Amino acid sequence: MRTFLVTGLAALALVALGGLAQPAGAAEVLPNISVGNTSSPEGYIITGPPGFPRRTVAATAAFRVALSNPSSHTVSVHFRTCCGTARSVDPGRDYKPVSGTLVFQPGQTAKSVIVPMVLDFRAEPTETYRLVLESPVNADLDPTQHIGTGTILNGVEFL
Repeated sequence: MRTFLVTGLAALALVALGGLAQPAGAAEVLPNISVGNTSSPEGYIITGPPGFPRRTVAATAAFRVALSNPSSHTVSVHFRTCCGTARSVDPGRDYKPVSGTLVFQPGQTAKSVIVPMVLDFRAEPTETYRLVLESPVNADLDPTQHIGTGTILNGVEFL
């Protein structure tokens, strides 16, 4: 038996004659959503031209969130920071917690989530936290890469 790609009345006629009709347009493969790991210093010392004071600024970390393949539909996924050895609440806060929803327009395959660091000048070891992806719409979560790890390098790095 042969399968033909036809639409409309022609599909009905083909089925009536004993053939198989397949809808026009192949089924779209749902993309997997993944997040990478990242690392960031607590902050930077920025030096200006001679005569200008040095200043210290807190750093940010950027997590890359990606779709495994483009979609013709709008894709969304909720994200939130959590857990690990770094703290997101006072006292001793290391990073500012973030949460929200990323929206990928049709054809887009990459977005970033920015996590602000808190500059504290405390002597402490390297710490970690996580960015968790959940509740995808029009996509699936990558089973092995839907939680990213952020590493905060202790101390101030020089720029």
